[in-house]
Amino acid sequence: MKTIITLLISLCSLVSMLYAQPDKDWSREGKKLALIIGNANYPGINTLCFRDGTCPPVNDADDLDAALKSLGFEVLKYTDLSKGGMEKALDEFGTKLRSGDYVVALAHFSGHGSEVKGTNYIYPVDASPLHIADVSSECIDVNAILGKMDTPGLDARIVLLDACRSNPYEKAWSRYRDQYISGLGYMTTPSNTFVGFAARPGAPASNLSYNGRNGLYTEAILKHIKTPNLSINDIFTMVGNTVVDISNKHKDIKPQEPVMLSNLTGILYFKQDNTQVSRPLPQLPPVAIKRDLPAPVKQLLNGTC
Repeated sequence: MKTIITLLISLCSLVSMLYAQPDKDWSREGKKLALIIGNANYPGINTLCFRDGTCPPVNDADDLDAALKSLGFEVLKYTDLSKGGMEKALDEFGTKLRSGDYVVALAHFSGHGSEVKGTNYIYPVDASPLHIADVSSECIDVNAILGKMDTPGLDARIVLLDACRSNPYEKAWSRYRDQYISGLGYMTTPSNTFVGFAARPGAPASNLSYNGRNGLYTEAILKHIKTPNLSINDIFTMVGNTVVDISNKHKDIKPQEPVMLSNLTGILYFKQDNTQVSRPLPQLPPVAIKRDLPAPVKQLLNGTC
């Protein structure tokens, strides 16, 4: 008898879990700020624009601007910035974060980037590092972005780097091959930080996706970022799968596999949908009881758990 009661209690508990209302404990309410930079018009052969005028990094910035605004972000969007322009944009970003009640900060960069001597750099349009030693003075250290996000009160810091695109500057650095890698490299991040890389270390990222408008990584972000009730880790798992699938299917796109680094201590959602209606517990059919049993057991058998 004791075994039967234990099994019935377990069954009722399982049914309750399966039909319970979905968890609504989302990230706390608050403002969200994004900085988006798309650099395409690099000089000469370094340009990321095509002959037909398509500039994927600029399109990335425009399209992600619209997507994030629809998700409740306040957005600072810039395209084709010089080093001075990028530094000014970062200063504005940091100042707003310090002065406002923001809970999420996001930065997205599309353009050229590389890792030199263990540090990741993104390139302004006026950068021309003919020598590897010039990178630190002409480009922007990705750690500077994280530094601007070092603000108390933030639930999450998000950095998305579609910046591993084939880099012509590296051709001049061939004899320094042991001091840099193509694309970007892994990095140490502060707590509550998510970093998304368009490709694995040492691998380039496609500047043009199959849609003919965006970089492949950013196109995948745009495809999935509005999916409701999925955590950021789930979203970027889908992003990675999309990039791998597209790059493997099309011969004109090199195989590409995004990477994400996350030490977020909570669950972050880009889009919440609290309109789901909880399903009622199923009404179990009554069981015919042919002999006297204790009242609690009768209740269990008749589905009134």
